[in-house]
Amino acid sequence: MTVSSYDAETGEVTFSQPLNYYHFGAADSTASEYNGVDMRGEVVILSRNIKIMGSDEDNWGCQIVTGETLEFTVDDKEITRKGQLQMHNVEMEKCSQRDNQPALRFESLKSEPSLVKGCAFHNGKGWGARVRRSDFIVFEDNVWFGFAPIGVNFDFANNCQFRNNFVGHILKRTSDSFEAKKTLDKEGAVIMCSYEANE
Repeated sequence: MTVSSYDAETGEVTFSQPLNYYHFGAADSTASEYNGVDMRGEVVILSRNIKIMGSDEDNWGCQIVTGETLEFTVDDKEITRKGQLQMHNVEMEKCSQRDNQPALRFESLKSEPSLVKGCAFHNGKGWGARVRRSDFIVFEDNVWFGFAPIGVNFDFANNCQFRNNFVGHILKRTSDSFEAKKTLDKEGAVIMCSYEANE
């Protein structure tokens, strides 16, 4: 939805078009009335001033990859190429590739710490983020919305932090590649050290 006005005094929000479904809001939690369940709706802001927009062409989208590699020079000297990502208050929309790569990917990153804070990732064709064989990655105060079938995945990761993030509206895979092979298609909002557990 697009916000047309917001009153900071009362907290009242007006949208440019009506909502499709019922949404409930209250100052206090309803947990005591519903066996520990808070029935209030969650509101997250997806827009940011810095935008990275993927393409719908051939379900390609886009992705940001941060990694670390070992290379050899002509005279056989080893050079380690170290990656690092410091990403603050960025919006990524329509990023990730269906049945392939996530919007944000960390691969074999061991040396330098990375921080992703205050960002919004939404409406991609594949996963939101993947941290694989990487260390010292911090996700803080981010929104992950509308990915399939995984929101955020950590595998073989150490010393990573995932604080105060919202992950929601995770969808089933839209292609039939996994169904056709009769393979179990794992789904989840946040998956920790379990997707490639048999590797």
